[in-house]
Order: sequence, then structure tokens, then C-alpha cells
Amino acid sequence: MFENYVIVAKKKSIGKKVTAVLLFIAMLFLFFLGTVISPYIFGVPGIACGIGWYVLTFRSFVEYEYSYFEGDLKITRIKNKNKRKRLQMIEMDKIIIMAPQGSSSVQHYEEDRRVQRLDYTSGNNREGIYALVYSSEEGTMLLTFEPDEKMVDAMRIKYSKVVMK
Repeated sequence: MFENYVIVAKKKSIGKKVTAVLLFIAMLFLFFLGTVISPYIFGVPGIACGIGWYVLTFRSFVEYEYSYFEGDLKITRIKNKNKRKRLQMIEMDKIIIMAPQGSSSVQHYEEDRRVQRLDYTSGNNREGIYALVYSSEEGTMLLTFEPDEKMVDAMRIKYSKVVMK
């Protein structure tokens, strides 16, 4: 059997985009004041705004990798194409149900406030988002992610009773 994996890039939020623009404007304004009034007073805050802008613009790229192999679903976060952190490892035997988000199969769990929610989607409002409900030590969890058709089909081969299409 082969390993099936999907990589999805997370969309930057509006707040991060607005903050980056405001930091860039503040950096330009502070550097201008530093050249006109005093570079010692306005230079350090200008450099700090520049570093903040750089980090938000170029160093905050996040991707999620979903990997399915032999009944295990692994979800990993990749930051800036080099730092990996495993977020979840779910055994398919612990899954209660997996279905497209918003379907009648998972609607009960989506409305239940006692169910803990985990969102590992890109943030784009597109089709192909699945809701996966499973039991863990913390209780019942609802995980949303974006597998491709190959991954869903591979899961359905062995776990056809809990994986809906």
C-alpha cells in the first residue's frame, strides 16, 4: 500500500495583511522623520517596524500536510517551507464519522457545543472540506481538513462504514 498525502497552503488573514501594511507605512514615516528631525529618536522604532513588516510579509507562510498510510491520518503544519510540527495523528479505528462539511451526517456534531473543534483548512471558501469526528482522551473532536479525492477513496477502501463521500 502507498502513502497518500496532500499539502494545502493556508491563506493569510485580513488582520495580518492590514497589520503588515500599517507597519510598512509606519516604517516609512519613521524613517522620514529620522532624516528630517533626528535619526537617533526615530531610527530605532523605524527599524523595529521594518523587522515586524518583514516577518509578517515574508516569514509567516503556513502549509498543512495531510498524510494517510495504513489506517493512520497524520496532520503536520509546515512553517516557511522548513519547520515541521506534527499536530495530529489519528488512528482510523477511533473515527466516528468522516463526511463533507455541512452534510447531514456530521451536522449533529457541528451544532454540539461540547465537541471540540480543530481547523486545519486553508481558509479559502471552497468545496472539498471534510469534517472528521473522532474520540480522544479529551473527548469528542471535530476536525476540518481538505483531503483530495485519492485520499478519500483510499480511506473508503478499508473504512467504508465511517467515511462518507
